[in-house]
Amino acid sequence: MKDAAIDDSFEASEILSMAGVFPEVTRLTSGICYTFDYYKETMMQVSPAVGPKLAINNVFPDKKNVANRTYPFVAEVHVAIRSDLDKNSMAYKLYELLQTNAGKSIIAESGYVPD
Repeated sequence: MKDAAIDDSFEASEILSMAGVFPEVTRLTSGICYTFDYYKETMMQVSPAVGPKLAINNVFPDKKNVANRTYPFVAEVHVAIRSDLDKNSMAYKLYELLQTNAGKSIIAESGYVPD
């Protein structure tokens, strides 16, 4: 949309939560939104009136293109812990779990694309 003209006759909406995005996009015939794939596909029961995901430069946002980073709009999510965290704490145990194959399977099942 680099050189696209902006139509200033559109109706702007302030949306205060992720849950409010899809009713607005459904209501507005020219509505567009940005959201997490997992949220749209799994957490929300999105109306059929909400259109499909959009390809950017002919690259569709599927799991393969997100994983290999050919899709340009990817948000990285990291797990961080304190360096002095007690290794017997549940937080440290979760941190360790997420680095295993089982943890990566849980990450993928949750809709994210693990490294």
